[in-house]
Amino acid sequence: MRQLPEPLHSLMTATDTRSKSFRRVLRRWNEQFAFTSIKFNMDRRMSEMGTTFQMFQIHGALYHRQGPLVPGDGRDALYSQIYLYDPEFAAQARSRHAQELDADIISSLTLMLQETNPLIHIYLTARERLIEIAEAETSFRIILNPQLRLVVERGADLRRENLPTADEVSMILPEEYGSAGFRDIVLASRTNGDDQGNHFTLINPNHASYLPLHYVLLFPYGEPGWHWGRTLDNREGGHQKKNLSQRTFYRFRLHQRLDEPSTIFQAQKLFQQFVVDAWAVCDQNKLAWIRSHQANIRSDLYHGLADVMESEDIDLTRTGKRVVLPSSYLGGDRFMQQLYQDSIAIVRHFGKPSLFITFTANPKWVEIERELLPAQTAADRPDLVARVFNLKVRDLLDQIRYKEVFGPWLGWVWTIEYQKRGLPHLHLLVFLRTDHQFLTAGNIDSFISAELPPADDAINQELRGIIETTMVHTHCIAQNGSALCMQGLDPFIVQTCRKGYPRSFQEETIINEDGYPTYRRRYMGQAYTMSIRRGGADVTALIDNRRVVPYSPYLSLRYRAHINVEVCGSVKAVKYIHKYIYKGGDRATVIIESDQDEIKRYLHGRYISKNGPCV
Repeated sequence: MRQLPEPLHSLMTATDTRSKSFRRVLRRWNEQFAFTSIKFNMDRRMSEMGTTFQMFQIHGALYHRQGPLVPGDGRDALYSQIYLYDPEFAAQARSRHAQELDADIISSLTLMLQETNPLIHIYLTARERLIEIAEAETSFRIILNPQLRLVVERGADLRRENLPTADEVSMILPEEYGSAGFRDIVLASRTNGDDQGNHFTLINPNHASYLPLHYVLLFPYGEPGWHWGRTLDNREGGHQKKNLSQRTFYRFRLHQRLDEPSTIFQAQKLFQQFVVDAWAVCDQNKLAWIRSHQANIRSDLYHGLADVMESEDIDLTRTGKRVVLPSSYLGGDRFMQQLYQDSIAIVRHFGKPSLFITFTANPKWVEIERELLPAQTAADRPDLVARVFNLKVRDLLDQIRYKEVFGPWLGWVWTIEYQKRGLPHLHLLVFLRTDHQFLTAGNIDSFISAELPPADDAINQELRGIIETTMVHTHCIAQNGSALCMQGLDPFIVQTCRKGYPRSFQEETIINEDGYPTYRRRYMGQAYTMSIRRGGADVTALIDNRRVVPYSPYLSLRYRAHINVEVCGSVKAVKYIHKYIYKGGDRATVIIESDQDEIKRYLHGRYISKNGPCV
């Protein structure tokens, strides 16, 4: 990647008010200059972090679409259609569509792209040929093939004719596949005199122009994205690997390098969209392979038509060819069910787990903040958040297994979630070699606390600050009915949230028969006040031990994050905990025509946020 041309480079790197405002709504700016539109279902629910940690999150599939080359009668020009006009008219058209954006910046970016982006000349050539052949041919297609050549297919037999231009030649990818195929981008078409009209065509994510056609402000020079002809080269220029996988290409792009500008990492919300887009297309390609290779995974071994016909009670509306999502697919239903069964088998071997730990990333970790670019926040860099969290998780596992901070280690099971909540979090079940003293009140109090620490020395003062900012349940203070823990409850009738806060004061820890222990929460005068914004007004709340989430002082001091540590007090809690950590990925509630297509059911229900793809 080359350094961005001016004025885009200044807008992406400067720290003045104008540049910051530009980057804050960069997704809106990119939409005005994109050749293609993007289709997805936006998830607009607020995360548990509230408005302080904004994220881009979708559910379902994601597609890029190419519209007709020329707008229909009476319709305004949009996306690639705007590039067919002179720069002055194009800038005016964009300003009409986005009146909230700076017209001067729109004009300067329009002129910049006319000079730098070769894709514009390809579309202009396509329009010229469309005008030439539209009157003479009743059936034709103008396409951009994977080699980035313009091709005209004429007549009923679709004879192919390459249309190289001076501007196009430098972009041609000779190592790519040039024959007709499903990856061709259809720019214009007519069949038996019937024009394409206002129909849209989906762009295959394996096309080299999939990225530069939409993320124009990230790739203003039209640099090709991933395609089948990509190879992995070594430092000497030789081929280290003949074929470069799509996932490897995006992994390369998600790391900063000294010899490349950090363009995409400065894009804020547009970078979040780019990350989600990259993960979605890799995942959809994998699902497409599974769909087309059902014979290879021997889907006929699952219950099929013969099994249904043997049943006495037959619902023919639910009968048909079944598309199986195998357990080898990470995140699928069968995969999660297999993990759950494996986890229960570990319980049969070791007995019930000893500890249940929930660990959530802290966007204020110094390892994250020192790597941020100027004027950035952690919300702008999901790649940093995910990588630092991964390192912290590795260290936590090392502390438990090799440092034996809770005692001799036997085993563990865990899962990491990246969806809905905005920040990655770990659910960890730990199996320890314990004796009859482990479930005593004195032993539990020695490594788990549910009280605010006294600020009597430097270490406790530091711990007190960590607990007040990370381990206090404040979501439902002042009858906040919009909090996730209060949804579905009447805050004026129910005095505690779904999590049971505020808890009651407790003089000593009690081991319950049907769940977690009731931890010691003494009334010791250890309280403080905090101001919370509720309903447009500031509310002062008194925080004491009743709102402290159980924690390990050692782990809280070490990781400075929300890290809830609970003792598994009874066997009754084991099955619930295992089902909870292996409940599978976040899903939307959807209605589909048939439940026989497991891939379709998974694809329509999945959620994708910005953090998961970065790991």
